[in-house]
Amino acid sequence: MQMISGLSSSGQRLIAACFLLFATSGSLAQGTVNFFNDAATLVSVGALGQQTPISEPPNSYYFGLLIAPAGTTNPSQFSFSTVYATNRGAAFPGQLFGGVGVAVPGWPKGVLMTFSVAGWSSSLGHNWNQGWLMGDFGASGYFGLSSFATATPGGSGGGVPQGNLDLFGPVTIASGWSLAPVLAIPEPSAAAIIATGAMALMLKHHRKKS
Repeated sequence: MQMISGLSSSGQRLIAACFLLFATSGSLAQGTVNFFNDAATLVSVGALGQQTPISEPPNSYYFGLLIAPAGTTNPSQFSFSTVYATNRGAAFPGQLFGGVGVAVPGWPKGVLMTFSVAGWSSSLGHNWNQGWLMGDFGASGYFGLSSFATATPGGSGGGVPQGNLDLFGPVTIASGWSLAPVLAIPEPSAAAIIATGAMALMLKHHRKKS
């Protein structure tokens, strides 16, 4: 059995496999982004024609980074990256902050993907709900999506470090957007009760007229 530096061939293969795994994990390191906007990309809230920059206390609104394969244009095909941000409050109306150099699970450094940012009021809850992209809301509040952008994130793994990707900027999400009012969709049982009650009232009214 051939021996090199005191290791058998099986030992050498094990080391080679470990090295390959390390190299692969380094090259697929999570990309990093800067998750905050500026005066050119403010977020507003309100009904059409009545929108104003969000100015409520921090944590009144939440924001989530959504990602999809490059070129995706159907909102329902985006997935939540698990990266959150929140509004900054009255001192910074319309602005949000989620961190600098934030690692994004599922988006490796240097990989081209399309992304968008969703925003919603705290009345809908803190945790992201994929059903929102289909218009399925369990409570009333405000919700909206930014425009789409396609880019590659930075990061330090797998060779030469690259700067963090700015999610908002001239070559990414370059404009602000609004969160519009949304209404809760009743559960099927609740909807049936409402419908039954409405029908009973109609019949009662009809009998009185008769």
